[in-house]
Amino acid sequence: MLVHRIFAPLKRILPYPMARSIRSIATALLTPVYFSTRSGHFGSSLRSKAIDKQGHAIPWYTCPAIELLRNRDFSGRTVLEFGSGQWTIWWSKHASYVVSFEENREWYERVSRQIPSNVSLIHDPDIKLARFNGHISDQEFDVVIVDGFDRFAVVQRGLRVLKTDGIVILDNCDGHWSSDGSASYPILDPLMSAGMMRVDLFGHSPGTIIVSCSSIFWRSDNWFFSQTKPPIIDY
Repeated sequence: MLVHRIFAPLKRILPYPMARSIRSIATALLTPVYFSTRSGHFGSSLRSKAIDKQGHAIPWYTCPAIELLRNRDFSGRTVLEFGSGQWTIWWSKHASYVVSFEENREWYERVSRQIPSNVSLIHDPDIKLARFNGHISDQEFDVVIVDGFDRFAVVQRGLRVLKTDGIVILDNCDGHWSSDGSASYPILDPLMSAGMMRVDLFGHSPGTIIVSCSSIFWRSDNWFFSQTKPPIIDY
């Protein structure tokens, strides 16, 4: 890293307390800049969409969740999304087939101009997806992503078509998702009742200033958490 190359000669010629202070200050000031540019957060902020440092589409989940997904193999896997966007493009490059529901007509038309042939994008203005069964018949999915619509309603629909060893990704899990606002986190109830475990990944999302939470739910004997690929930092 550039900072290390610059600091190395200073460390040899300066007194240790001074060199340590300079390094500490440089680390405190430069680390946020390094993270922002290398992770794509800086570019995402300027362009108002989730992109990596090369400008390619990435999911709008928290950065820890994105890194976890980058280190998993989704080849041959099928994905069901509730809510479309940059993440739809990312999933299309990593999974074999993606079905994505979008409630906003303008956003649907925008995304439809960017998706490849292995994505089926469906516009449904009903936030509770009352016509879901008409769109999805006997299909089952390896990954179900909840990032739009009435999240409490679509979680229950997603569970019905999730494979036994599939995973659910719930973005903004720290939100108070309920149909009537009477409970704090009722969206967790159907997932926990289905015997699913949960890992919460807190952090910044691309282009955002506040910390949020992307959560992943799974059952035991799951392919997602049994992969042996070594952890790789690619930014």
